[in-house]
Amino acid sequence: MLTEAQREIFSKLLDANWEVNRLYDRVTEKGRYQPIIDAEKEVVALTNELKEAMGKEAFDKFMMAGKKMFS
Repeated sequence: MLTEAQREIFSKLLDANWEVNRLYDRVTEKGRYQPIIDAEKEVVALTNELKEAMGKEAFDKFMMAGKKMFS
């Protein structure tokens, strides 16, 4: 499963992804897109950090298991 360090990165990734979704709901109404772009960059950076920490194969397996669990 995940190490403590990987779990911490994943937790940050979930928070950042939630923030992107929140921003889409609020910011686009006002036509301000930069906060969304910044938040999406954070999601990408955290995703890459987690992938590096776990290794690509383990990361892909972990993400597939999550998709199956929530589908």
